[in-house]
Amino acid sequence: MSGPLATALIAQLGELQRWFEGRLVSEPAPTDEVVPAERYLDVDFLRAAIARAASTQAHAKHHVDGVELPDDGADADLRIAVSRFTRQYSSSISAVALVALARGVGLDLSASRCRLIVRSNIPFLVTLDLREDEAMRCAERPTTLPATGPIVPTLAELRAYVWRKLYAENIAPLFERAREITKVSPRLMWTNAAEWVGLTSDTADEYLSPAAAAPFVEDRIAVLGAAVLPGVAGPNPLTSLLTWSDPASDLPHGHHVRGVCCVTFYLSDRLGRLCANCPFLPADDRLALVRERHGVPMGTPGGPAEQRAIRVGLEKLGIAGR
Repeated sequence: MSGPLATALIAQLGELQRWFEGRLVSEPAPTDEVVPAERYLDVDFLRAAIARAASTQAHAKHHVDGVELPDDGADADLRIAVSRFTRQYSSSISAVALVALARGVGLDLSASRCRLIVRSNIPFLVTLDLREDEAMRCAERPTTLPATGPIVPTLAELRAYVWRKLYAENIAPLFERAREITKVSPRLMWTNAAEWVGLTSDTADEYLSPAAAAPFVEDRIAVLGAAVLPGVAGPNPLTSLLTWSDPASDLPHGHHVRGVCCVTFYLSDRLGRLCANCPFLPADDRLALVRERHGVPMGTPGGPAEQRAIRVGLEKLGIAGR
C-alpha cells in the first residue's frame, strides 16, 4: 500500500506517537525481512517463529533463576514465547485497522492482505497489499483521508467490516494455530489482542484533543461490548479482559489494565519488567509508568518508574536483589 492514503495513515499513526509511530510501512526496504501473514498459518513455520521470539536479541542466552540455557532456547517455556509472539503480531495490524476506523476508513486487514516486517525476532511492522479504491468509507462517519472505496451507510456496517477482516480473517486463525503448538490459554492470547483496543483508545485520549479522541473511545466501547465478533464463533472473545483505572486530567477515560498478565516478564531479555497495564503492578506505579513514557519514543531507556516496575516484577519472580 502506497500513495496518498498510506501517507495520510502513517501521519495519523505518528500523531499517537510511542507505540504507533512507524507501524505502517508503505514500501519495505530491500533489507527488511518481510513475511506474508498467511505464512504464519503453517504450523511448522509458526512454531519456529514463536521459538525465535523467545528472545529479541539475535544471539541472546536464556537464563532462568540464574541457570544458563542453550542459545536456541529449546528449553524456554514455549507458552511464554507464544504470548510475546501473539502480542506483537496483534500490535501493528490492530493499530492500523483501529486508527483508520476512527478516521472513517475501513481497511481489509485479513491475513491475505498483510505482510509483517520482522524487527528483533518478532513481527513488529505491517505493510498492506491494498489499493486506495478498496478502502471502505462510511456516510455516518465521513473521512478526510484520501480513500476512494465504496461507501456504506452506517458506522455499524463499517465496524463490522473492519472487525471481520482483522479478527475473523487474521487474528483468530493465528490463535487457533498457536493452540496446536502448545496449549496456551486462549484468554491470554485474546487479552494480547484486546490490549491494543485499549491502548489505541487510551493513547488517543493522551495525545489528541477530546473531539479528535472521541471516535477512538466510541470504537473501543463498541468492540469490547459487542456480544459477538463477526465471523468469530461463539461469544465475543474480547469482552471482560480489560478494566479501566480512575480517570485523570491527562487520561480523561482512565488507563486500561489487563485482567491477565502477558507473563513476558519471565523472559530473560526483559526479566522482571512489568508493563504499564499489568495487573501485578500497583495502580500508582502503572500511572507513573504511563506518564514517564509520554512523548518518549520506543527504545529509549526508562526512568525511575520503569526501574520500580522491574523491581516489582523481580519480587514477583522471587529473585529480587540478584
